Amino acid sequence: NLQVSVNTQPTWLGPTPVTGLRNTIAAVDPSHATPAQPTDNNYHVVIEGVSGTGIVNESTSGCTFTGTSEANDKGVTEDSGCRRNTYIGMNQEQNNMQDMDLNGVLTTVLNCYNNSDASAPNVTTSSTTENLTIIGGTLRSLDLDDASHSTTLIGVQMPDDSSGLGI
Repeated sequence: NLQVSVNTQPTWLGPTPVTGLRNTIAAVDPSHATPAQPTDNNYHVVIEGVSGTGIVNESTSGCTFTGTSEANDKGVTEDSGCRRNTYIGMNQEQNNMQDMDLNGVLTTVLNCYNNSDASAPNVTTSSTTENLTIIGGTLRSLDLDDASHSTTLIGVQMPDDSSGLGI
């Protein structure tokens, strides 16, 4: 469990954090500089009000995320080194820029609420995105990069609004 929230910690001990959770390759043994990926971990997070991105995944593999990442600049970012990550029931709203930027392979988004009134599309992909699956949940807008492939949407609610947003 990880909690970084302006709602439960209204006075930060210093400047507002830029990131709530950063998963990145680390050196397991500094003398050998052997890289290790964050792999097969389960995270329940409450990240609210950081100045940058709530969850930053860099070369993260097989991890599962639940909870919330909201009222940040971005909710979640995944780089092209990410594989087999799953987001379950994540509540992402009131993010300033976007809810999810997914650039990995075999990412699954299950029953998440991605409905920020962000200026950019709520969920974006890139040319490195492969086999993204979004099942259920709410999605205000989705930007599929023309070079991404094998994206699957099943039972996703896209609210009716007059802004013309969608896929």
